Formats: sequence, C-alpha cells, structure tokens
Amino acid sequence: MNWKLVLDTFTESYHIRTLHRESLAPTFDSTCSIFEPFGSHLLNVGFRKDIHEELAKPEAEQSLLPYGTVQYFLLPNAMLCHQVDHLELWRFEPIDVRRTRVFTTVLADNGPVSERTERYLRRNLDLLLEVTGREDFPLMEQIQRNLDSGALPEVVYGRIEPALVHLHESVDAALVAGRFS
Repeated sequence: MNWKLVLDTFTESYHIRTLHRESLAPTFDSTCSIFEPFGSHLLNVGFRKDIHEELAKPEAEQSLLPYGTVQYFLLPNAMLCHQVDHLELWRFEPIDVRRTRVFTTVLADNGPVSERTERYLRRNLDLLLEVTGREDFPLMEQIQRNLDSGALPEVVYGRIEPALVHLHESVDAALVAGRFS
C-alpha cells in the first residue's frame, strides 16, 4: 500500500471499535482523541477506557499520560509513539507508489535490564505487529486496491478526521514546495 495509507492507520481512533473489536477495543476508548498540529507535523493522543476514572479526580490530581497513547507524526515518514512505559518508533519507506517498507523499533529507558523486562517489551512489540499485520495493514491493502480500480476519483476526509486532513494537506504542501524528492 501507499506510505500515506500506512500513516492513515494511526491518525484516528474511531476505527478501533470495529476493526479492532476483539484486540484493542476492550481497552481503548474509540470515541475521543486529541489532535494538535505543530508546523507540518502533528500530535495525536488516544485514550484508554479507564481515563474516565482519572478525569473524575480534581484537575490538580489528574495525570493523563498513563492513560494515553501519544503519537508524534514527523513528516514525511515517521511516527514516534509514547506508550505508558516505552516508545515506539515507526518509519515508513516508500518503495513505489503502492508498496511501503515499515520499520518498527521499541525503545525503553536504559534498555532491557532484565530478562523479565525484555520479555515484556517483546510481548508488546509482538502484539503491536500482530494487530497491525493482521487487522490494520490488510484493510489498508484493500483500500489501496479499491483506489487502484479508479472507481473512487478522490478521497475526502471529514470534520471528525482533523489529523488526517492536516497530515494530507502538509504532505501535499511539501510536495508542491519540492521538499520531498
């Protein structure tokens, strides 16, 4: 699939309730996220379902970070994702217009210091790759085939997809300005 479709996979959370019905939906809230652009880049934060318990506390006592997945999209082709106790670095290398090589790295503070920590991080990476490889990427490949058919002349993003709109407007502006070669 095109590298922009791979990025699209991560820019909204409403697909979690249907596509990830059994894998992620029991844990993550697919009804809310925070989007903030910074230049051509963007920040997107999704939340766990138990965030509502934290929000019931007085504001001064709230800590949202343990309940969020914080994603920094760094154009043209990377995303840094902060999970509760580690980082994921995703890099997307376009091979051609319909193929993308994806590199995923898990980063932890001071590296794995014990076998237990290493097993825990490996399980996280395995789950991440299983969900994207079994659920997200096959759907994006199907979308790529549908786009290739020519039946859909353009893709229009809606008001509930501000991160997608910003991402694609930024990519388009960079291409027009000749910043990607």
